[in-house]
Amino acid sequence: MNEIKDHSQHLALFCHPPSAEFLSYLKDELKLTFTYKTIGELRQRSLISLPQYLRSLNISTLYLPLETESDKALLPVLATLALFTGSQSIMVINSKKSPKPLYRARIVSYVFSLVLASIYGNVAYLYCWAELYFLKRLQRIHFHKMPSTEKGEILYLLAGLWTGSRTGGAIAHIAGVVNAFIRTGWNIRYVATGKPIMISPEAETAEISTLETYALPSELNLYRHNIHFASKAYQRIKGATPAYIYARMALGNYVCVKLSRSMKAPLILEYNGSEVWVARHWGNQLRYETLARSAEEVCLRHAHLIVTVSEPLKRDLIDRGIPPSRIVFHPNGVDTDIFDPERFSIIDNQALLSQYGIEEDEIVIGFVGTFGRWHGADILAKSLVHLSQHYHQWLKISNLRLLFIGDGLMRKEVEEILRSEHYAPFTVMTGLVGQDKAAHYMAICDVLVSPHVPNNDQSPFFGSPTKLFEYLASGKPIIASNLDQIGDVLKGCPTVKELRNSHRTLQDDDSAILTEPGSVEDLADAIRYAVDNPLWRTNAGIAARDLALSKYTWEKHVGHLLPFFTDTKDDHSK
Repeated sequence: MNEIKDHSQHLALFCHPPSAEFLSYLKDELKLTFTYKTIGELRQRSLISLPQYLRSLNISTLYLPLETESDKALLPVLATLALFTGSQSIMVINSKKSPKPLYRARIVSYVFSLVLASIYGNVAYLYCWAELYFLKRLQRIHFHKMPSTEKGEILYLLAGLWTGSRTGGAIAHIAGVVNAFIRTGWNIRYVATGKPIMISPEAETAEISTLETYALPSELNLYRHNIHFASKAYQRIKGATPAYIYARMALGNYVCVKLSRSMKAPLILEYNGSEVWVARHWGNQLRYETLARSAEEVCLRHAHLIVTVSEPLKRDLIDRGIPPSRIVFHPNGVDTDIFDPERFSIIDNQALLSQYGIEEDEIVIGFVGTFGRWHGADILAKSLVHLSQHYHQWLKISNLRLLFIGDGLMRKEVEEILRSEHYAPFTVMTGLVGQDKAAHYMAICDVLVSPHVPNNDQSPFFGSPTKLFEYLASGKPIIASNLDQIGDVLKGCPTVKELRNSHRTLQDDDSAILTEPGSVEDLADAIRYAVDNPLWRTNAGIAARDLALSKYTWEKHVGHLLPFFTDTKDDHSK
């Protein structure tokens, strides 16, 4: 738990949820004792009330840990917040180094740099507003398709403003698409902020530096980053002649359009949903929402092909005026080699289990995610409460252990639900783990859970959860919400209602049990069925991996794009 309870506290203020490895270093290696908060948590409070709140924490020692290189740009923001805490001692921890004191004079210089960055941020805002106004009135460039025998270079552009630990489905998606293009014969030039993660060494990479100092309000950094990234990218890829530019659409970012036009290369845009919608419904509503929406519209207008991962997203694009001829849809995928459970020995698995105090005979129900509002981690926590209240004797002898792998916005709510000491023997929270370690964590689970919930505005669930496909490839039985694409992928598997009413029994080729989205009772019953049927768990895991291998590899995902590269029936440039 991260709540402040003592009268005087040692507090760590992180830029983002820290990884489990970094937390372990701070507490075990440096022997620091602290509770922690993140900037994201503080953003839930108004600017007017924030200084008083920080003062009320009565902090004696404030740590400002910087886990990644990109965190350094946020140090002026952290230092400014530190001024309001009234802390007697302020210590900065650069990555895995010893704490160093931050003196008041240095804080003043950080505040000054923050003010300058914020002034430039407003200039960048006006510049981008004018540029977007101009781009919205231009037609997309014309291009000619490559002959079917040629496979040239694809410039993969990850131009969004990324901060913090790079974990989760987005990282898996990026690496999956890049590596699949390489395996299918394309040359990849990968241009991104930060070091590549899980990208094949066969890709030619160009790392773009991040902003040196962030501005306030934080959204201004999106538009400063647009200008910064475009300038650096032009320098790093000067002389490149890509056949296509493939870009992942990001909040407030339209660098891909500028590069497409200047390099006269057709733009393939990956659309995973409106980031403006996500900010409004799952995060904090944007201060400059109109400008962010303009950036989305410009990207969609100038893209020659838009790649999306679900039917609701395809319908959303059509509703936004995009002709179906410029849209290709295929669900997300998985690298089945990375998530092959045979990669890990029994000894490896036992070591990881023992790291968290889990016995070999316990049945581990695993949840992997960034604790977003749509992930349903709170529903899983409530299902344990339900089991305790209604199936107390069963729970005592079940050998059940819930393993929550990840961190994020909803973690504190989950911890609050499970705060009773009664639930401690049944739960483990690992914190954030790197995407490169996710496969091993899934391998130690007996069942994997995807308890996603519907969108709170009643719109269709538009996701294509990468974790679902990773679950399948891990060869584990799945408990999942019967929600849009999740239910489509697992079509034919029994629902809890069917099992409960004896209309269906668990079969060897059933890779999952489906629950009513948001139903705590359904999820609790599905857990009981899975725990009580060990033979089904084994057979279901085999069926799950077979499904991943047959339908949901990243090669099959990018394979749906390849006809566009050579098909001359439709002119996608119009």
